[in-house]
Amino acid sequence: GRVIWNVTSKSWAWVETMNEVSATLEEADVTFGDTLPRFFKYIYNMRISYPDEDIALGYLDISSCFRFPRIFPDLIGAFGFVHDDLFFASNAHVFGHSTSASSWDPLRRAIEVLAKQYFHDDSLVHKYADLLDEIQFNQESTQGVQFARARSCPLNQGVFDEHGHQLPTPHHFYVDDNLIAATWRYIRRVLAAAMEATFRVCGAADERFRPSALNRDKLRALVVAYRAILLGFQFDTRLMTVGITSDFRAELVTLLTQTWHAGRQSFSVPELETLVGKLGRVGQIFPPIYHVLGQLYASLGYALRQNGRWLYGSNKEYRQLMKEIRRERGESVSSVEQRRVNFAVSVAAKRQHGCDRRYRMPPSFQQELGFLRDIITDDTVELSSHLGALVPRTPEWDAAGDACKSSGGGWSTSLRFWWYWHFPSDVEARARLPSATSKGFICINCLETVVIIINLAAAIVVCATDGLDTSYIPILLNYCDNTSACSWVTKRCRGGLIGRALGRLFMGLLLSTDIGIQAEWLSTTDNKLADLISRFTGQNIDYDFSRLIVDYPQLKVCRRFVPSASLLKLLHSTLLGRCSPDPMALRKLKPIDLGVLIG
Repeated sequence: GRVIWNVTSKSWAWVETMNEVSATLEEADVTFGDTLPRFFKYIYNMRISYPDEDIALGYLDISSCFRFPRIFPDLIGAFGFVHDDLFFASNAHVFGHSTSASSWDPLRRAIEVLAKQYFHDDSLVHKYADLLDEIQFNQESTQGVQFARARSCPLNQGVFDEHGHQLPTPHHFYVDDNLIAATWRYIRRVLAAAMEATFRVCGAADERFRPSALNRDKLRALVVAYRAILLGFQFDTRLMTVGITSDFRAELVTLLTQTWHAGRQSFSVPELETLVGKLGRVGQIFPPIYHVLGQLYASLGYALRQNGRWLYGSNKEYRQLMKEIRRERGESVSSVEQRRVNFAVSVAAKRQHGCDRRYRMPPSFQQELGFLRDIITDDTVELSSHLGALVPRTPEWDAAGDACKSSGGGWSTSLRFWWYWHFPSDVEARARLPSATSKGFICINCLETVVIIINLAAAIVVCATDGLDTSYIPILLNYCDNTSACSWVTKRCRGGLIGRALGRLFMGLLLSTDIGIQAEWLSTTDNKLADLISRFTGQNIDYDFSRLIVDYPQLKVCRRFVPSASLLKLLHSTLLGRCSPDPMALRKLKPIDLGVLIG
């Protein structure tokens, strides 16, 4: 077992914990938080340089990494602990202290730098032959294999230098796990370089004097192959995908079909936090799922607020804690007073989150849960993403769009389309700018989101009509002068039933295509053309579309996209709150179902 040194919890406000008295201002930054995105990017760049070779995956684990940063002798007693009437003195950092991760991080970074420098040293393979022999290398035949592609762009240039030689392989540490990717011709050398760097920093591998810095049990269990489970995610470098493991999916299926079954009517905060936490892990590598989590997050926020109100009215101790937190204080607060406030906040939060008071699931919650259940239990929905959808890349195409209360429009010269839709009269009558009194109306943010959805539909139709290759996950950058709509597209809608329904519609289109989409804010001034297109009609005078090329010469190369009647009907019903789009049904739509190009 692992001893976790508890330096945060306390039973009384006057207690001082080690974390409270340990200075952290001059500690090194902890930088392993972006390891996974950097590892994604490196694998993607490897595929650019090696389009027809296997990319092997592996990792090395540092055993008990926090024991390597040492504690100053005068502090050994302060970091000790009592167990079974014995006092254990700690001469190295402990699991749980606020400076443990920041003290290990410089050593981790040193290993990364040294391992990269040792890349060209072939002798290390012979030096660590005994350790390398403990690893299983599963090199499979590539005959007949069609490797998924990656395309270079200004942000991703591959892993070769200007002379066409392999650049030294970087190492990607997540705390104590060194994630490694290399072709078969280099994988042993890269692993040996990592071993040399680890022993240089953490001490030589001499188990007569100290435990090995490398976890030997995990080393013997390591299988280097093109498919591997790293940090709990399933990587496949032939398909260029990363997704959840089959075991984790099975766990989710059980959770959604047995615990959160279709007949369930109520929930508590601890139960919902567990579910949302697991689904959030799926969202790390399958972002579209966030579009069917909006109501769950909203219900969780509501339940937490209600827990607080209920505890305040029914629990005297909780009421005293809240009064302590809200009590007015002067400009200068003593350290003793600050500890008292921090203690009150901590205890109140634990009680608010731990309260098992039950709440009825609203219809929108049950409906969203049903969509999630359908998605998770359907094996045809791969809960994984092509790395090209997760890596920052230069967009292949761009489009712009805008909406006013009466109409919307968009255009793209790179995909050669433009479109215009005058909203139905009942939508126009209910359209409002967002405000505290706009409840029951259609927020302009929703109309701006509709524009982005139609732009995506137009892109899907263009790719199908023109026979464009989308297997490498091309990126469409959509410019929009509404920051909320941009956020809804890249993340999720945070409020409003109509916005969440549009998010599910958008998710269905994403599931039906290989096109990736980004949204970026553009000022109304810079978005002038889209702004004008969305206002073609005014004062009951229809715009003569035959003048479009004359008035806007940049659209001369563009074709008019006419959304299908079924797509417009779906958008219309969604805006009026009459339907809730099913992503699983929408993913089956063909490009012809979305619209046609004219011209």
